[in-house]
Amino acid sequence: MSNAQPGYYDDGAGPRRWWDGYQWTDHYEQPAVVTTLPPTVSSVQREANLRNAVAAWAAQGWTVNYVHGDQAVVKRQRRMGWFWNTVLVLVTGGLWLIYVIYRALNRLEDIVVLNVDAYGNVHRR
Repeated sequence: MSNAQPGYYDDGAGPRRWWDGYQWTDHYEQPAVVTTLPPTVSSVQREANLRNAVAAWAAQGWTVNYVHGDQAVVKRQRRMGWFWNTVLVLVTGGLWLIYVIYRALNRLEDIVVLNVDAYGNVHRR
């Protein structure tokens, strides 16, 4: 092999080995990695997966706000700590009641967007 250009060649011992133009080196050619993606699922299956995910969120007390195609939006109002708010209203002689009324009228919401990808996996944003 003294006339061969540098490159990977079969030395008869298994994977192709690097010939540097003068001698064999300890470098071997890495086999090609074949990656296979899971098969995509039909739109009917994606919608079924999304409906199942929405049903699971609804079972936990979330309200379904929007479902269309591959996306759904669920939300819930945050709970107020009524016990501690009541204690603070009593301790402050009613001054804390202003804050309690404000919070009751302007309750914060948690919103979750659910998406289903081409492989049927449901993702949360």
